[in-house]
Amino acid sequence: MICGHCSRKKRCHHISGNCRGGCDRGFQRPNCNTKCKNKKYGRNCNRPCGNCLNKAQCHPFYGYCMDGCATGFAFPRCKGCIIGKYGENCNMSCSASCKRAVCYRNTGKCIAGCKKGWIGDKCNKECDPGRYGKKCTKLCGHCIGDTKCHHVSGMCSKGCKPGYRGNTCKKACWEGFFGLYCSKDCGHCLRSKHCNHETGACSEGCKPGYKGTSCKEKCDNYFYGGNCSTRCGYCFGNEQCHHIDGTCKNGCIEGFKGSYCTEG
Repeated sequence: MICGHCSRKKRCHHISGNCRGGCDRGFQRPNCNTKCKNKKYGRNCNRPCGNCLNKAQCHPFYGYCMDGCATGFAFPRCKGCIIGKYGENCNMSCSASCKRAVCYRNTGKCIAGCKKGWIGDKCNKECDPGRYGKKCTKLCGHCIGDTKCHHVSGMCSKGCKPGYRGNTCKKACWEGFFGLYCSKDCGHCLRSKHCNHETGACSEGCKPGYKGTSCKEKCDNYFYGGNCSTRCGYCFGNEQCHHIDGTCKNGCIEGFKGSYCTEG
C-alpha cells in the first residue's frame, strides 16, 4: 500500500501506515489519506473552519469558504467582518452615525450607541422634531416660526423668535432689549431696563411721565407724573406741561404763577 500524505513527505510506518510525524495540510490522522471534514482544515485538520454559507465544509487545505460566508462574516475564511462592515459576506457598511463606526456584524445594530443627533438601532434616524443632541434628549430652543432646530447642534438655522438670541435661541435678550433679534430698546419701565424680552411690556408699570404697555409714550392731554395721573396747571398758551415734573416751560396764563402755574 502507498503511504498517505505524511508531513514533510516523511515515510509512514511500514506496518500500520500511520504518519508518526502528522499529516500534510488538508489531511487527517492517522494515515493521512482522508481529506479534512467535520468543518476542519489545515495541517492534521486541527483548525476549525469559519462560518461558511449553509454550514458547508471549507477548503481542506486553506480554510476558504468556496460558496461564500454566512451573514456577518468576511470572505474568504468567514471568521469575522472588518470594522465598519456587516451583513452577508460583510458587504454592508455600518451607519456613519454609529459611535466609533462599529456595529454588530449580523444585524448592523450600533454596538456603542449613536452619535449626537441620531437614534434607532442602526442610528439612521434623525432626532424627532423639537429635539437634538446626545440620545436626542435636549429640547430645541425658540426657533422662529416653530421651525425645527438642527438635530445634532440644536442651531436654529432661520433665527430666533422675538425675545431670544444665540445659536440655539435659548437665551433671553440682554437686559434693556427685546423683540426680533433683540434689536429694540425697552421703554421707560419703572424698574430701569426691565421690560419683557419678547413683547417689551413693562410688567411693573412706567416711570413718572410715561404711559402705554411698553412705557414709550409721554404723558399728554394735560397730565403728567406717575401713571400720568396728575393734571397740569395753567401753562401759557394752553400748552402741555412737562410730562415728568409738570412744569410750564413758557410760563403761566394771566392770573397764575409758580413753576406749575397752579398758584392763583
